[in-house]
Amino acid sequence: MKIVISLVLVMLLFGSLLAGCGKSEDEETVDETETDIDEEFSRGGLSDTYKYTIISSMASGESHSAKIWVKDDKYKVETTSIFQNEEEEATAFIVKEGYSYMYNPQENSAMKMPGEGMAGMYLAFNVFFTGYYTEYSSESKVLAEMCAACALNPQCLSWEITGHDTISGYDCTIFEMTGTEVNNVKIWIAIDLGYVLKYEVVLPTGINTIEFKDVEVDIDIPDSVFDLPAGMEIMEY
Repeated sequence: MKIVISLVLVMLLFGSLLAGCGKSEDEETVDETETDIDEEFSRGGLSDTYKYTIISSMASGESHSAKIWVKDDKYKVETTSIFQNEEEEATAFIVKEGYSYMYNPQENSAMKMPGEGMAGMYLAFNVFFTGYYTEYSSESKVLAEMCAACALNPQCLSWEITGHDTISGYDCTIFEMTGTEVNNVKIWIAIDLGYVLKYEVVLPTGINTIEFKDVEVDIDIPDSVFDLPAGMEIMEY
């Protein structure tokens, strides 16, 4: 992905890096027709092959953990979910060749669906990882891109660096966004590693958090990882 912004905007951004960036609620956003920018700010360097474990805790009491493997256009997700403090539910998904397969690891049948199917709700978490992946080694450059994206987003008022923390033994920079609605977002990025380790959204009902653990990038994942278990009966949806 690539960001192309005007020289004036660049000067404004870099002139306010130490304090972050911001705009008033009634300030007009930049005309997107004049700026070439993707949905997220510029990313680069992320391998097509990686895996990680994601742990999410919702204000509603729901919690999810998922192991995710990615290789080119193939995905595998193994999830464990707890809804309203009830019994755990385990589900696995494989997405490849235009279809998704959902199955319970303890059972001997799988449901085949076109596209991502129900795996989409879990693969949506992957956007938090890939969307904020950065090859940069400078927190000021990451902040500059966040500010550029904020200028185009009517729901974003500001991004700023609010501190530093250690997540899973890695030094992280904390970036915080203030929005026009009720959402305030905090992102912990391990600058030296190039990816997010924690994501937090503050809502009126509480705080939703997502953490990334056991991240491995640019690794060898055998194609067999994306095969259904032997003897699995496939049912068409």
